[in-house]
Amino acid sequence: MRWLRICLCAALLACGWASAAQAEEDVAPAALYCAETGHNIRGEFADYYQALGGEAVVGRPLTDEFIHGQVLVQIFERLGFERPLAGDGALGLIPLGLKLGRQTPPLPASAIAALAGPNQRHFPETGHLVMEPFLALYEELGGEALLGQPITEIAVEEGRIVQYYEYGSLEWAQGDPEPIRLGRLGEAYLRHLNLPASLLKPVNPWAPAEPSPTPAALVAAPPETTLPALVEMRPFTAALTSPLAIDLLPAPEAEKAQQPTPKLPLLSQSSDALAVSAAVRYPVTGQGGSQTVYVQVRDGRGERVSQARVEVVVRFSADQTRRLEGQTGPTGRAALTFEIGNPAPGAVVILDVAARKGAARGATQTLFTSWR
Repeated sequence: MRWLRICLCAALLACGWASAAQAEEDVAPAALYCAETGHNIRGEFADYYQALGGEAVVGRPLTDEFIHGQVLVQIFERLGFERPLAGDGALGLIPLGLKLGRQTPPLPASAIAALAGPNQRHFPETGHLVMEPFLALYEELGGEALLGQPITEIAVEEGRIVQYYEYGSLEWAQGDPEPIRLGRLGEAYLRHLNLPASLLKPVNPWAPAEPSPTPAALVAAPPETTLPALVEMRPFTAALTSPLAIDLLPAPEAEKAQQPTPKLPLLSQSSDALAVSAAVRYPVTGQGGSQTVYVQVRDGRGERVSQARVEVVVRFSADQTRRLEGQTGPTGRAALTFEIGNPAPGAVVILDVAARKGAARGATQTLFTSWR
C-alpha cells in the first residue's frame, strides 16, 4: 500500500484539500474540502473516505451529500457512498458495477477448470475469476471489502484491459504511469443518474462552526433502473502474468489502424441483439497441438440461444487467418477446436467471434498467446 500513501499525500496537496475541523476536531465532525471540484466531505462520510484511502483510492468528490429516494448519497470519481435514512442503516459503498449493468454471465465450469491455477481466485457466488496481475492489486486494496466480488472476466474495452466488480473496477491502458489502477466508475454512475445541475455545481467550504447544511434532496428521484450489460466488452484470456503478453497488445492508435473492431451497441431488451462471450482453453500455448474456443450465446433477456450459427475467424497474422463454423447446442454453447500450427513465440492470436440466429446478431473477441 506504499504507493497509495504516496499518491494520497501528493493528491491532497495538489487538490487543495483542507481540513475544516483542525483545532475543533474534538467538538465538531470532521470535514474535508476539495478546491479542485468545489465539494465538501463531512462527518461520517469524511471519516469513511479517509479510512478507505482518500483521494488515492476513492477519488475526488463530484457532489456533496444529497438525498436520493430514501438514501443519503455522495459520489466520487471512482466509488460512491450511501447510507439509508431509515432505521440504523450503516454507511457503505454503492454497488456501482451492478447498478451500471456491467455484469456478464458466469463462466461455464469447463472454462473455469481450464483456467484454474495458483494465480487466480474463483468466486462461486458470481461465477467469475480474478487473475494476476489484477489479483495482486485487488487483494492489496482490500478485495471484497472495497471492490466486492467480480461480476465480469478481464476484458478488452476501448483499448483498456478492464475488470468490473460489484462496487468498482480495475483497469490498465498502455502508456499509463500506473500499470493497473481503479477505474472512474463514479463518474460513469453520475452520468447515469443525470442529476440536476444544482447538485453538481461547486459550493463554498463548510466550517464546523457553522450549522450543518441540510443535504439537497431530489424532488422526484429518477427511477433507479439497471443498465443492460455491455456487449462490446471482449473477454481477455491471455496470460496477464507474462509482461510480454501485455506489451504485445497494440496501442489504441495501432489497434484502430490494424485491427478495426466496430463498437457494438448496448444490449437491448429485445431479441434483435445477441450477447456473445468467448474464452479459449489455453490462454498460453506452445507451438503445434490444438486450441479450443468456447462460445456462449444469450438473447436480450439473458436466455440461452440454441441453434445459433457461430463463426470464428482466427487471426494468426495480418495475412494468415482461419475460419471456423459451428452451432450452439441446447445450452446456448458451442466449442470449436482447431490446429494451432507454428505461430512465432510471443505472438498474440486474435479470435473474432460472431453469432447469428435469424435477424439477431452479436459479436465479441478473445485471444491467446503463443509461447515456446
